[in-house]
Amino acid sequence: MQRTQIKYSKKSLAFAKLNLFLAVNGKRDDGYHEIETVMLAVGLCDELYFENARGGEVELVAEGQGLPPVEENLVVKATRLLQRRFETRGGVRIRLKKNIPPGSGLGGGSSDAATALKEGSRLWGLKIGGEELQRIAAELGSDVPFFIRSGASVCGGRGEQVRPIHSGGKMYFVIAIPPVEVSTSMVYSRVDSLTKESELGNIDRVISSIEQNDSSMLGASLFNELSEPASAVCPELRVFGGKLKEAFQASGCLGYSLSGSGSAWFGVYPDRISAARAASYVAENEGVSAYAVQSV
Repeated sequence: MQRTQIKYSKKSLAFAKLNLFLAVNGKRDDGYHEIETVMLAVGLCDELYFENARGGEVELVAEGQGLPPVEENLVVKATRLLQRRFETRGGVRIRLKKNIPPGSGLGGGSSDAATALKEGSRLWGLKIGGEELQRIAAELGSDVPFFIRSGASVCGGRGEQVRPIHSGGKMYFVIAIPPVEVSTSMVYSRVDSLTKESELGNIDRVISSIEQNDSSMLGASLFNELSEPASAVCPELRVFGGKLKEAFQASGCLGYSLSGSGSAWFGVYPDRISAARAASYVAENEGVSAYAVQSV
C-alpha cells in the first residue's frame, strides 16, 4: 500500500552556533567540566517541519547523513520529554532536513532539540515560559538551553547557564568543515591531561566586540581551549587546521578558530561580500565544505 504523503503545516529553522570563546575551568563532581563560553547563532541551519497528530504519536522522518536511530534522536527525546512533563495527549509528526553536519562542533543536534521543545509547546498550547523551557532544555544537553533564545550569549556551568549579550549588528563568517568527526567526550577527557595554557583569552574583549559590532576586535580575540586536545584526539584535524589557516589568511579573514570540540573551523570577515568570496576560495582550494554565514 502506498503511504499517504504527510502535509507539514509548520516550518522552523534550527540554527548552528559558533564558540567565539571557550575556556575550561576544571572538572566538576558530577563528571562534567565547568566551562565559560561565548556562543553566537549563525545562519547555517537544519529545517524542521511539524504537524499535529492524535493519540500521542511521535513520528520523525529524518533526511541527512550520520544521523542516530530515530529513538535516540534528540528531536524525539525532546518531544517525549514534553509529553511526560505536561501529560499531554497530543502527538506530532516531524520531518527533519539535516544541513548541519554531526560531529562538527556546531550544535546541530542541540539546536534541533530546542526547536522541538519550542514548537511542541506552541503546537500543544502548553504556554511554557522561556526560563522554564531552558530548565527543561538542560535535561537534554548542555548546549540546548542556549538555542531556546539563540542570538549571542555567555554560557557557564556545563553550558546550561545562559546570559544574553546585546548584539550591535550583523557579523560575517566562513565555516569550513573537514570530512572528519571528533568525539566531544574524548576531547574533554584529554583536557585534564594537557598542560593548561599560561595565557587565556579575554572574554570581555569578545563580548565587547559583539556589542560594538567590531569584527576586527573579534577576530583578534577568538579563543578556544579545546583546540589542542581536539587535535590530539584527531590528528587529521590538526592537518586540516593548518591548511585551513593558510586558506583563511589568504582570503582576508580577521581571525580564525575551532568551534566547540570540532571539527568545524571558522574565520571572521568584515562583510557579506568578502565572506562569500572567501567561502568559494576555501572550498575550491582545500576541498572541504565551506559556508558563508552571518549572525542571527
